Amino acid sequence: MGQFGNIVAMTYLAEPDNQSEQSLTQTYWQGASSVAGLSSHDLLEKADINKLYKRLSDTRRVVASPIFKLQSNDHYYTFVIQRVAEQQGFVGILIDVGFTLEQTLNNQINNGYSLFERESGLPSLVFSKHNQVISGSEDVTNGDFVATLNFFNRQWMVSTYQNNLFHHKAAYSVIPVAAFTLSLLVVYLVVQAQRLKSANREKQAAFDDLQFAQQRLVENEKLSAMGGIVAGVAHEVNTPLGIGITSMSHLQEMMGDLRKDYDMGCLDAERFKEFMESGDEMVSLSLSNMHKASALVTRFKKVDVISSDANMTPEPVVIAELVDSFIVRFYNEYPGSLVKINAN
Repeated sequence: MGQFGNIVAMTYLAEPDNQSEQSLTQTYWQGASSVAGLSSHDLLEKADINKLYKRLSDTRRVVASPIFKLQSNDHYYTFVIQRVAEQQGFVGILIDVGFTLEQTLNNQINNGYSLFERESGLPSLVFSKHNQVISGSEDVTNGDFVATLNFFNRQWMVSTYQNNLFHHKAAYSVIPVAAFTLSLLVVYLVVQAQRLKSANREKQAAFDDLQFAQQRLVENEKLSAMGGIVAGVAHEVNTPLGIGITSMSHLQEMMGDLRKDYDMGCLDAERFKEFMESGDEMVSLSLSNMHKASALVTRFKKVDVISSDANMTPEPVVIAELVDSFIVRFYNEYPGSLVKINAN
């Protein structure tokens, strides 16, 4: 803030969490630690910051306090607060109005000036620095040139007194008032810069939320696709496993019957031969289907490894096995399809 002599300090004010509370809390202060012997909290109380807070609304995001004087240094100040964003607090700026006027209006062209502020009705005198003899109460009509300045929600009127040496050059009176206006414009630009910074933060936050939503959407699509693959593999594996379990169950029943015959002493060669033939058939059928299930699981694991490692070393592939696997999966997923695939 050193480049702006009229800006004394900046602060961040937190909005109350409880709606029943009507006071702001200072959480950050940058600038002079004390002004005219007053701490930052005393200055905020002098500016009646909570009254400014009540004047803020959705349509008015920036308000300025009436000009107030600090007796110990004979300076005049105003305090501006701006809402950063909804439920995100306020930025406050303490402006030295007297310093601004002194820097812009104290020159050879002017012989003094007066500052008036319109609160309601006629403008009232805030302070004046000139050596003109005025009969009665001073008002805005006593000066040689009057300019009205709208500073956010405040209306100020500057009345300047020309130096007699330059009195014939009335146009020069515009110069100091224009300089003062430019000084206030600097303050306005600072406030607008804070508002733009806040808007950029909100835009970045919205962009981050959008990216997060996109990532979640991609993850959900991956999970959905994985669920379909798992369901397909489970369907393919279920058939050979079911046949294997059925064969083993039948073999178990046959062994139970064989044991009963053996215990009763009625087991003959013909019955034992029949058991051996049926048992070999059941075991062969069960092993054949177990191998089919194992091959399906192996192919599924291989697909998962290939999809997760794009830099893996290429390996030989048997085209016939891939074609057969595709045909089996196709008919499992589309059992009613009219498409006929001949791989011979």
